[in-house]
Amino acid sequence: MEKIYYNLQDPPTWKPSPEDLPADSGAVLLMRHSIRPPMIAGQFGTQIKLTPTGLTRAAELGEAWGNRILQVSSSSSLRCMTTGDQIIRGAGLKMTTFHNPALGEPGAFIDNSQKAITTMKQQGPMELVNALLQEISIPGHLSVEEGTRIMLESFLSDNPPKGKIRVEITHDTILACMLYHLQGVSSLTEKDWPRMLEGILLWKEGPTIFWKWRGQPGNKALIP
Repeated sequence: MEKIYYNLQDPPTWKPSPEDLPADSGAVLLMRHSIRPPMIAGQFGTQIKLTPTGLTRAAELGEAWGNRILQVSSSSSLRCMTTGDQIIRGAGLKMTTFHNPALGEPGAFIDNSQKAITTMKQQGPMELVNALLQEISIPGHLSVEEGTRIMLESFLSDNPPKGKIRVEITHDTILACMLYHLQGVSSLTEKDWPRMLEGILLWKEGPTIFWKWRGQPGNKALIP
């Protein structure tokens, strides 16, 4: 099978840890689902299972964070829900994975699933995300600014308590849209693409969003 950037299965180069949390509050860990089998170019779906390695890595992430995990939410996609369940299992917690509609489709960035799927097949994930980042209107999609606002409101109306995280599991295109919009990036290359089980830590201080992505800090003041 052709090697495609969104199929890469090697682990991220940086993994958020408790030492990355802000000094005075908790944070949200927004991440792409764990490892799934490679997809054929132009074919996408929601009911795709994780690989055995994907199950193991998600459980390991849960074990690393343990009882610092306050809540786990995901899109309705099977691979996202399973990632959440494995994180909970690895952490040894008694909870269930909640469904956060903003993380999937329809959701924060997608208001018409059929149109969005058609556009994805025609353009490809990176071309689609780049167009949205460049504020080009795309059938089936909300603007990247509106999508980011909906995403943040869905899981960051307040910070988790000090030392705690809420885990939110989504897809590469959704994570990339929000992340790179916050960073002010308008054109991605393959090296920028979120890996499976790669995540960004986010927290608020007043009207400002702070984050850590691939070990690097950033922030953006949002209009109230």
